[in-house]
Amino acid sequence: MSKKFKLGVIGNPIEHSLSPFIHSRFARQENINLDYQAYKVNEDGFHSFINEFFADSLAKGLNVTLPFKKPAAEIEGTISDEAKQIDAVNTISQINNKLFLDSTDGIGFIEIPICNIINERAHSISRSVLISSSSTITLLGL
Repeated sequence: MSKKFKLGVIGNPIEHSLSPFIHSRFARQENINLDYQAYKVNEDGFHSFINEFFADSLAKGLNVTLPFKKPAAEIEGTISDEAKQIDAVNTISQINNKLFLDSTDGIGFIEIPICNIINERAHSISRSVLISSSSTITLLGL
């Protein structure tokens, strides 16, 4: 099996997230050795969690959900123009020990409604999953 990747989603609440299931299933289908977990973190522990998570050499990235999208934009790292413009981050990746902060919310907001209008319901659902998973795909370089 391939090199192991440590990824996850951070939020609070996070128990409802389907991300671990979706990403783990995708990883199995693509024969990727992936540890994708949901992390519930209190707001006052956000920055220390980020530091601890990315101290692990296997850590490649996190998806970020509420209430951490705005605080994630304040992390020291390279922030994309999109994330800077909306002052929010939903994807944190680590490459060569440097953090990269991005937001895929804008493109998801635009593409999902178009996809739902054009395609049948079943195809729209699978396309939505791909958009939701795009940050992980990007992190793995697929």
